[in-house]
Amino acid sequence: MIVRTSIGGARVRIRLSNAFDSPPVAVGAAHIAIRSKDSEIVSGSDRPLAFDGKPGCTIGPGMVILSDPVDLSIPKLGDVAVSLYFPGQTGPPTAYNGLHTSYVSKEGDFTGRPSIPDATTTGMYY
Repeated sequence: MIVRTSIGGARVRIRLSNAFDSPPVAVGAAHIAIRSKDSEIVSGSDRPLAFDGKPGCTIGPGMVILSDPVDLSIPKLGDVAVSLYFPGQTGPPTAYNGLHTSYVSKEGDFTGRPSIPDATTTGMYY
């Protein structure tokens, strides 16, 4: 997912939610990086995210979870790539039509990779 920043900074964390009381959603891995172009990230900018020190988490119905902060120099009005891996079924996503293209792979864990080969694109913002 490509996220446009409004302010810059030196540390970042992400917020994940299961806003509409869907079944619990397991997140197997999460990464953040500076976006280069399309699904590509800037070399050396990838950072694995943790949740209470663990590489994944489960988001229960109605829950909001924050990642642990990581050091990453994020530019003002820049694009960051947030990569999430879901090892199982997620049910219907909480989504809306966004202003950025999201890149989706139906197979495997591409978090931390330089790009997503043969990614499906969508205008949905999850």
